[in-house]
Amino acid sequence: MIEFVHLKINPSFDNKYVFAECFFQFGDVVIGDPDVRVLADSLKLSFDDAILRLNHQDNIFCNEENLVNQLSILSEDVLKNTVLPTCIESFDGDIGFFIYYNKQEFLVIKAWGTEDFMFIQMSKADYLKQLEQAVKEL
Repeated sequence: MIEFVHLKINPSFDNKYVFAECFFQFGDVVIGDPDVRVLADSLKLSFDDAILRLNHQDNIFCNEENLVNQLSILSEDVLKNTVLPTCIESFDGDIGFFIYYNKQEFLVIKAWGTEDFMFIQMSKADYLKQLEQAVKEL
């Protein structure tokens, strides 16, 4: 299993708040902004929301003929379809979807400011496990 969640948790100087820095890394590909600090509780809510969305998503099957069209359709309603944390500055503008392509499961991601989708072979179950572990740490 690829361990991709990078999470750093720090209390505020007065210990009234807890902040987190978080990003996902898949080899050379980084999703999220490692330099952004957010409230840990807000990040936790964002992760909880991503887990909920992922657990209620239907499997998306693609082939060479419909791949581009399917990714376009998914991109039209990002808040409903993305499996990345949303409404949190750390992952602002990044999108990701799970698809089955050529009988293999892929996380397809597009970082903010880029044009191309990147395909990472990973199971939805492994992805969920790591998000759930991050929630426990938060």
